[in-house]
Amino acid sequence: MDKKTPSFFQKIRAPFLSSILTPLIVGTLLSLKITGNLNFFAFFLVLIDGIALHVATNVYNDIYDTIQGTDKVNVHRNEFSGGSGILLNHPELMGEMFWIARSALILAFFTTFGLMFFVNKVFWP
Repeated sequence: MDKKTPSFFQKIRAPFLSSILTPLIVGTLLSLKITGNLNFFAFFLVLIDGIALHVATNVYNDIYDTIQGTDKVNVHRNEFSGGSGILLNHPELMGEMFWIARSALILAFFTTFGLMFFVNKVFWP
């Protein structure tokens, strides 16, 4: 068993954040093409919001897989299948993983709230 503590980037599965960056950037470029306008602060909030939600999803997925026991039965783990397996090798990190996931959700909440001020009030809930 590997006893080296995983880095923060390993815990959040950072290489997979590219799967959220691409649609956010493409959507922003489409918006720019349609409106001819780009608000950099709103784009920054959208970027942070998307990344935070993706981080929370990645980390909660690892937590859930560990609690459910699916990490133990996955004998063909690789970087694209089966999550990180961090909690399988380092169960003492469960609290930290929950903290990371919850913090990411809180960050996403605040950035979403901040984005409301850039959206036409007609579209507000």
